[in-house]
Amino acid sequence: MLSKELYQRFLQGQCSAAEEAEVLAYFRQHPEAWKEQLQHDDFQQFRPDARLHPAHSANMFKAIRTRIVQQDGVHRMRVRIFTAAAALLAGVAGIAFLWKFEAQRQHAPAPLVAMAATVMDTLRNNSNHSQRYVLEDGSSIVLYRYSQISYRKGFETNARNIYLKGGGRFSVAKDQRRPFTVYTSTLATTALGTVFTVQENAPRQIHIKLISGKIVVKSTGGVAFAPMYLEPGETLAWNEGMHLPEKRHETVLPPMPGSEERLVADGQTLAFNHVPLQKVLQVLGEQYDADIQYDAHHLKKVYVTATFSRQDSLVNILQTIATLNNASVQGDNGRHYQLKK
Repeated sequence: MLSKELYQRFLQGQCSAAEEAEVLAYFRQHPEAWKEQLQHDDFQQFRPDARLHPAHSANMFKAIRTRIVQQDGVHRMRVRIFTAAAALLAGVAGIAFLWKFEAQRQHAPAPLVAMAATVMDTLRNNSNHSQRYVLEDGSSIVLYRYSQISYRKGFETNARNIYLKGGGRFSVAKDQRRPFTVYTSTLATTALGTVFTVQENAPRQIHIKLISGKIVVKSTGGVAFAPMYLEPGETLAWNEGMHLPEKRHETVLPPMPGSEERLVADGQTLAFNHVPLQKVLQVLGEQYDADIQYDAHHLKKVYVTATFSRQDSLVNILQTIATLNNASVQGDNGRHYQLKK
């Protein structure tokens, strides 16, 4: 039996890691207990200035959605996502989800939960191909087909939190004050200024790859593990049948000291370590049979450390490099491109 005192401390984000694991394990084993908690006064009186574990926020979202679906009768609804009732542990105030709907029915539905709400922006790619989006902070996201992200409009004052369903490639604009974190069902991937991909092919089957920079991956529920750091070219895979995530090295650069220039161009990968931008663009031009110009005055001191797949398009690679250096790409999507500051 879960004690009320422990649950309240979990709700406020005041538990130790071991206590959090105990609470999460209890709710997984007793889902009916979670439903009861939604009806409890502690939940009804919860306010957005409190702090809540991300895994708890996700469970809350699923439960609220289930309650909406189970309302009497069959009806059509238009969905809009709102934050309410909860906040993430990483110092971020007030993020949870409430589904607000307009139903075509003969009688008005009873109100679900009275909560103060803040609008969430949602980007959906319902097409059969990847689509690129640019966020308010300048970060670029390539959403894979049938994927979506949600985030607080304008972001939080001290964080940039993204909630992902499906998969995407993230080119993160630098912002030392606001870490950029992508949440899936059980993992949180955090970066300051970097490029990485996150793919959740099915619930609790997650694949993360770092292209440039550095990221840290943490558990937000399920199996607890120490934070794992990735370097360019490394991947992390996890599913609920694994005791710990598995980290792999897709490309190993030749061992050389410090920040000396390194370059690998094989049949599968293009890997750069501290390579001048001019040389990187020359290699890309040769590999993709394209003419690539750049603003030499503003970008002459730029060095690139990144790992790209041969399956990446030239446009995506150039957009990645541009995003990391506060530049832009101009071109005809064919053989002629220019990077401008």
